[in-house]
Amino acid sequence: MQWTRQVADETVSPSKQLRCPICLSDEQLAVDEAETCRFSGGSGSASCCSSCLAPFHRTCMAKHALASVDRGLVPVRCPLPSCLSAWPDSLLTWALDAGELERFRTAVAAVESLRAAADSRDTQGESLSPRSAEALRHLGVRACPRCRSLIQKQPEGLLTGCDKMTCRCGCMFCFRCGTEAQSNGAARCRCVGAHHSFIPRSQVL
Repeated sequence: MQWTRQVADETVSPSKQLRCPICLSDEQLAVDEAETCRFSGGSGSASCCSSCLAPFHRTCMAKHALASVDRGLVPVRCPLPSCLSAWPDSLLTWALDAGELERFRTAVAAVESLRAAADSRDTQGESLSPRSAEALRHLGVRACPRCRSLIQKQPEGLLTGCDKMTCRCGCMFCFRCGTEAQSNGAARCRCVGAHHSFIPRSQVL
């Protein structure tokens, strides 16, 4: 909290050296006279988190907002672990350009639709609609073909990214095409090479 108070004190000065917590670049930013939490200079304009007053570049805010909504993290929150407050629509509208704002709103609508569909499915035992299923695929989420639980695969990396998925219910299926594997763990599709295998249910978190 001490750092937050320091940032708040700095924003009232005509010009201060501030560090964006996302890109970590130090820049001399001039305070906008009309908005004590708006800055300009260096690589562009900047603004503050409405809660902790930490300063962020406009472009950094936009990238964080788009990355968050693409992962289904709505509402968009301040990335600082000490804050994590939801950013208001006015701040996001300021940070995003017209094209980014349209993409953002489309993704938010998809996330909210999926949440509503999941709630309805849990309470009524219904399956996902084709529209909801397509929105899930767009967000990198699949429904287990057996228990219909929603599963999101980890980003691809050295030890992650395989499309041979094992659900908590024990169902083994192809994340790419959705085909359930045979009871002995043999894949029914050829989406993934035989050198990849399904992990045992006992190892599923």
